[in-house]
Amino acid sequence: MSTEAPYTVADLCTAAADGDLDAIKAILAAAPELINVHRAENDEHCALHYAVLANQPEAVRALMAAGADHRSGIYPHRDATTAAVIASERGLDQIVRIICDEDERRQLAACKNITISEDNDALFAAVQDGRDDQALAIIQRSPELLDACHRNGGSVAHAAASRGRHRLLLELLQRGADITHLTPEGQSPLDGAALNIRQRNAPPNEGCLLSAGILLQAGCPHSPEAAVALGDLEFVRSHAHKHPQRFQSNDRDRDGLLQVAIASDHVEMVRLLLDLGLDPDDRHQLLQYESRPYSWGEPLAWAAGNGQYACAELLLERGADPNASIYASGNPVSAAYNNADERMKGLLFRHGGILDPITAGLEGETSAAAVALHNDPSLAAELLWAAGCGGDPNIVGMCLRQLDWSPQDERWFNLLEQPLRLWRTNPHRKFRDFDRAVYPEIFRMILERGVDPNLAGRFGYRLAHRLAACGVVWNEPIMSEAERVAFATILLEHGADLNVVDELLQSSPLGWAARWGRYDLARLYLEQGADPILAGEEWATPLAWAEKKSNTDIADLIMRYL
Repeated sequence: MSTEAPYTVADLCTAAADGDLDAIKAILAAAPELINVHRAENDEHCALHYAVLANQPEAVRALMAAGADHRSGIYPHRDATTAAVIASERGLDQIVRIICDEDERRQLAACKNITISEDNDALFAAVQDGRDDQALAIIQRSPELLDACHRNGGSVAHAAASRGRHRLLLELLQRGADITHLTPEGQSPLDGAALNIRQRNAPPNEGCLLSAGILLQAGCPHSPEAAVALGDLEFVRSHAHKHPQRFQSNDRDRDGLLQVAIASDHVEMVRLLLDLGLDPDDRHQLLQYESRPYSWGEPLAWAAGNGQYACAELLLERGADPNASIYASGNPVSAAYNNADERMKGLLFRHGGILDPITAGLEGETSAAAVALHNDPSLAAELLWAAGCGGDPNIVGMCLRQLDWSPQDERWFNLLEQPLRLWRTNPHRKFRDFDRAVYPEIFRMILERGVDPNLAGRFGYRLAHRLAACGVVWNEPIMSEAERVAFATILLEHGADLNVVDELLQSSPLGWAARWGRYDLARLYLEQGADPILAGEEWATPLAWAEKKSNTDIADLIMRYL
C-alpha cells in the first residue's frame, strides 16, 4: 500500500491560481496541513499568494477560511510580498476586503475580550511606546478597556508586562486588572514578562524582571516556559510529574525549553530538563516546508554564542553535537566565532567541533579557507559565497581563480548578492566594528571577472532591483544611501540594464527605488537613462509606486523626466 501523500503543495497552489474551489476543498480535506506550506525551500509562495496573484477572490475566501496566513511574505522581500500587501498594492479591493473581514473574524473568535476600536488601538499603542500616562488616561476615560484585549488577543496587563512597563502594570493591578486572562496562545501576563527578560544580543530587561516579581506576588498563573525562565525548579519537577510527555523530545516538534533555560543561564535548570528527557540538540523538523528539513543544535549554539561555559559543557557531556546544523543559521562553532570567544572555541574543538569552510569564509579565517580550498578545489563557490558575506577580499580572490563558469552562468547572481548584505555589520553580530569599504571592493572584484551584471535572480529581479530593497535587517537600516549609490554605480559601470521588469512586482529598478523610498538611487537611475514609465502593469509604474507610498520627493523627481 502506498504511503505517498495524495496531494502536494504544488497541487494546492495550482488549484488556487486556477480558482478551482472543488479542488481546493478536496485537497485541504485530505491534507489540511498544506494550507501554509511553502512551494519549496527556495520559494516561499504559499497557495494564498497564487490565488491573490491570479486575482481569484473566491479562492482567497476559501483559503482564508481554512486558516491561510495573509502575513507570510516571500524571501528575500517579505515585507512587500504578503498576500495582503500584494492585494492592496495591486488595487484588488475585493480581495483586500475578503482578507480584512476574515482577519477581523479570526481576531474576535480568538478571545472574548478582544475589542476593536480606535480607543483600544490607541491604548495598546501607548503601552507599546511607553506612554504610561496616556494609557492610564484612556482607561480613565473608558474603564471598560481595563480588561479589553488587543487584536492579537493579549490583555493590557500582558502588553505592559511583556514590555517591562512595571509602573504601569502596578497601576493596572491597583485598578483591578484581570491577570488570569490568557492570550490565545495560552500566555499569562507573567509568561509575557518572564519570557522577555532576556533578548538576543541585549542586556536583561529590568522592567520585565520587576514585572515578573510583581505578578508572582499577585499570584498570576504561568506556564512551564515561564517557570524555566525564572529558574523555578520545583514548579518544573511538579509539572513533569503531572505531564511527563511535555519533556519527551519527539524529533519532529521544537521543544524550546532548553533554549529558555540557557538564555537565563540557569545551569541547574538545564540539568533538570536533560534529566527529564529533553534532547540536548532539540532536533526538530521545519514543517513550513513540504520537504520538512531538520534543524538541530540551537541550545548549544545559544550557550556558545553567549559565553555560557557551564551550560555548554553540560550539553556537550550529554551528547550535544558541536557541529550541528541550525537551518540557515550556522552551528555552535560559528556562534562561538560570532562572540570572538577563544575559550568557547577551545571547548567545542575538544569535543569534536570543526571549523567548517563556510564559517572560515564568513569569519575571515583566511588560512583555514586556503587550506580547505587547496585540499578540495570544489569548495570554491561555497567559500566565495561565504567570503562575500564575511567581507574577505583575499578569500574571494583565491576562489575566483578556481571558477571557470561562463559570464552568463546564473550561479553568479547569488554570489554577487552577498556583498550587498554587509553581513559583518548586521544586528546579529556581537562585534560590528568592521571595515565596510571591503564590500563594494568585493562586488567590483566579482563583476570584473566578466560576470554579466544583468543576470536574473528569483522571480526575475536583477541586482539593480535588489539594491533598492536590501540594506535593512531586523527593521534596522544597515546600508547607508551613499553605500547604496556606490554599489549601483559599480553595477552601472559594468553595463547594468535599467529597463527591465521583474515578475513579482512587475516593476523596473526605478519602480523598486520609488516603492522603497530610495531618492538618491532613483535620481541615479534616471540620470543613467532609466525609463520613467516602464512597468509590466499600470499599477506598477515608478510614479504609481511613489504616489502609493507617499514618496512625494521621488514623485516630483520622476515628473521632471516625463
